Amino acid sequence: MNRTEAIIRLGVRMRPERRAELIRKIGELFIEAKEEEPDPDGEPWSLFFVAHEDVGRH
Repeated sequence: MNRTEAIIRLGVRMRPERRAELIRKIGELFIEAKEEEPDPDGEPWSLFFVAHEDVGRH
């Protein structure tokens, strides 16, 4: 059975420096998750993150 645990979408306005900082922090969370020892009783999950310019909100 396929299931989605969470969908999170957010539109924001921020300066390029803040955007870079936010993306760096999210990347650190991904690295942290990757470096964890796999749980032998855990379920396999995938994480996916996309940051894109919201051209429709200019």
